[in-house]
Amino acid sequence: MTEHPDITQLSAHLDNELSSADMAQTSSHLLSCPICQRQYRDLRELSQDMHQLPMLESGLDLPMLLRQLPERQPVARRQRGRRALSGTAAAASLLLGLFIGTALHSSVDIREPSFAALAILDNTPPGALCRQPELCYLQRSPR
Repeated sequence: MTEHPDITQLSAHLDNELSSADMAQTSSHLLSCPICQRQYRDLRELSQDMHQLPMLESGLDLPMLLRQLPERQPVARRQRGRRALSGTAAAASLLLGLFIGTALHSSVDIREPSFAALAILDNTPPGALCRQPELCYLQRSPR
């Protein structure tokens, strides 16, 4: 074995979950590699510490809870047909909208505003439309 086994392979070796060929290959690597030996020793200590922890009961009876859940009802064919029909209608309306949009866009001559027209708003702060604010207010005409 030329490369080091990863942590999952070392853990599987520790738990005897590898095939016999992989077990022999990992064991032979562990005999010659001090880095993997240290990691394997740490894994074994962690496993022993985990086994010493007390087993806590959750207090939940999962099989009983699963029995109390209502069963899923299969979707009726009629409902499946409605879903397919609504999907087809949505796609058709989208295509129709694109078609109408392109037809309208090609028939209307849209001219871009000249830069001179935009120069009116050059120094105007955002949201303000009047160059001279005093002219924007309605003034009462004298009677």
